[in-house]
Amino acid sequence: MVAAVVILLPLVLPNSYFVRVLDLVGVYILLSTGSNILTGFAGQLSMGQAAFYGVGAYTTGLIGMYLGWGFWQTLPCAILVACIFGLVLAIPALRLKGGYLTLLTIGFGEIFRLVMNNWVSFTRGPSGITGIRTVRIFSFELATKTHWYYFIFAIAALGLVYQRILMQSRVGRAFIAIREDDQAAELTGIDITRYKIMAFITSAVYSAIAGVLYAHLTGYISPDSFTANESNFILWGAIIGGLGTYLGP
Repeated sequence: MVAAVVILLPLVLPNSYFVRVLDLVGVYILLSTGSNILTGFAGQLSMGQAAFYGVGAYTTGLIGMYLGWGFWQTLPCAILVACIFGLVLAIPALRLKGGYLTLLTIGFGEIFRLVMNNWVSFTRGPSGITGIRTVRIFSFELATKTHWYYFIFAIAALGLVYQRILMQSRVGRAFIAIREDDQAAELTGIDITRYKIMAFITSAVYSAIAGVLYAHLTGYISPDSFTANESNFILWGAIIGGLGTYLGP
């Protein structure tokens, strides 16, 4: 039933504006799923997810601008860069809890935004990056908002399926144990350092993929799209849907 609604919905909407809104909904499903894995299942509160969102968008935008690569070439690069940034944030986060962890993630997000805004010679600063190409699947080009809708929701569905598989695995059970009581989890033999780092990196990858999709969907990115308010919006998406649930995002 749900699948039928998802497939038929763009065909019954009155105009492309509503389809465009749904395209963005698909992007935020991925963003909230990443936040849900980190905060809802692993118990690590992050309010800097917009930075990883921006990492994906700027990686694909900058590589496309300087090297002329398309979506399929830049997507693995964005995932790799997101993993590096996730590791960079996870290492100091291992020593922090509660409000201190929250402040760290907020600071990380603001540092990213300020660098993108002020490194004008490389990122074009407040002017942003324009002319980001759309996606081609073999010879088929995503030329309409409806094409994008099916593409984004297919990726979002894969993201939700992977979340469920991950949470039902040994890794997911370790995340939940750490969320409930990290000291008790460590006493039972769980390597909490390893699993916390995995949670940050997994969440970063989800956000980066969403950023790549957003950049190619809109054809334009700027630092204004990756502010602290955006991080709050991503987190609230997971909270309102239900932290620690499979379909909450």
